[in-house]
Amino acid sequence: MDIWIVFFVPTVLLIGVVLPMWLVFHYVTKWREQKRRHTASEEEFQALWRLASRLEERMDTLEHVVDDADRPRPGRAQN
Repeated sequence: MDIWIVFFVPTVLLIGVVLPMWLVFHYVTKWREQKRRHTASEEEFQALWRLASRLEERMDTLEHVVDDADRPRPGRAQN
């Protein structure tokens, strides 16, 4: 009977006290990390959006230049 108590009491304490506290602290930490990541990812998203806008303007400019170069001009001989 003594050996049963030796294993039963620590198991009950582990399951009843330590495990729930560990789970709560674990998920609180995860939620805090997620908040920080969300803020950082929001800033990264804004930076990428600005970069994409600049690249789109560059592409539009390049398309305009290429279209002008391909268009035949009056008074010039075509090869």
